[in-house]
Amino acid sequence: MAYDRIFRPTAAPSEDVAEANAPAVLRLQLMAGNAQMTRALEPEVAKLKGEDNYFGERVAIGPELVDLVSETTAPPLTTTSVTGLASDFTGQAFVKGAGDANAVDPNDIRQGQLGDCYLCAAMMAVARARPGLVQSMITKLDNGSYNVTLHIKDGRWDRNSTQVVTVTPDFPVTGRGEAAYVKPGDSDEGGPELWGMLIEKAYAQARGSYSAIRSGNSGTAAAMIVGGASKEYKVADTSAAEIGKIVDDALKRRLPVTANTMGTEKSKIDADTWQASGVVGHHSYAVKSVDVAAGTMSLQNPWGHDDLDNIAINGPFRKFFVSFDVVTP
Repeated sequence: MAYDRIFRPTAAPSEDVAEANAPAVLRLQLMAGNAQMTRALEPEVAKLKGEDNYFGERVAIGPELVDLVSETTAPPLTTTSVTGLASDFTGQAFVKGAGDANAVDPNDIRQGQLGDCYLCAAMMAVARARPGLVQSMITKLDNGSYNVTLHIKDGRWDRNSTQVVTVTPDFPVTGRGEAAYVKPGDSDEGGPELWGMLIEKAYAQARGSYSAIRSGNSGTAAAMIVGGASKEYKVADTSAAEIGKIVDDALKRRLPVTANTMGTEKSKIDADTWQASGVVGHHSYAVKSVDVAAGTMSLQNPWGHDDLDNIAINGPFRKFFVSFDVVTP
């Protein structure tokens, strides 16, 4: 059995799914049973139907279908099932790792097998800009649970509202006993660092399930954490010089900045060009730095690898990115 919902098991994915297709299959399984979603996608899915088989009309698992069912991207699949909940993440909310300026550091976040890169990028961006704020929003209780304060109302961002979500330190795990979604951060004698996992779980709990947070907006997610307002800038409507100036000003003011790529199919850019660029489609990044004079920007990938360092703003950034967000607390 697999635990996609926080406390409700769902069917485990097949172990013999080809690795290249597994992420798409998992996203389809997460969508399965959602009648409203299925009805909404019927016209688009009908265009992709192939030959019939004994189980009804067949739909090819390919980039076009992935574009239909997912707005954000998870890391390449390494483990094919979520097997249960583990309560052995005995640790602490914050650990200052070697080389970290603060206990809360962008490197503490590493996305797992859930398409919530937007949330992970937001946590990275807030950790870079306002680490103290992250520490102030999480409190450990005497019973081992944690209170996590989010700026939400009815599961949605609301800058004028706060909700304290109490979560226990048990999280979905893979068959290897590893965290299935956001990974632990640094570790010391007190155990692993949990703040990213706690925020992810608190948001999933407020929304009703981990499935419910599979896609979203990175700026809204950062605003939900800091309690501020997010401003989105469309890349196509903003010159390279303006992008550099806006991002530079935001980082100097210690404001969280995230950036979002377009979908691979919707971009009409061929697959070889995407692959050569190193840019991930349907993905969110946290902005690390900008060099206005050189016209370059560096972005952090929530996967924990494949960052984009010193890419030309008037090049790959404007070619592959659709928007960037600045959050003002």
